[in-house]
Amino acid sequence: MAGNYFWWRKKFPALRALHTWLDTWHGIGLIEHGLARQDRDLSLTRYRDRWGASVFVTGMEHSIVQGSGWQMTP
Repeated sequence: MAGNYFWWRKKFPALRALHTWLDTWHGIGLIEHGLARQDRDLSLTRYRDRWGASVFVTGMEHSIVQGSGWQMTP
C-alpha cells in the first residue's frame, strides 16, 4: 500500500506543488492563520517519530475535535 500512497503526484502536478509548499513550517503557519480566521484552534503534538494535528472550535472545551491527522517525521 505504501507504494501507492503518492500515486497522485504524477497525475496532479499542481497538487504536488501545493503539497510541497504547505509541507513547511511557513505553510503550517499559513494553515493556522486560515483556521484562526474561521474561529478554529490548531494543536500540534510531537510523539517521537510522528506529528499529530487536531483542529478545535475556538473558545469551546477542547473535547470537541473537528479533525485530526498524523504524519511520520521526515
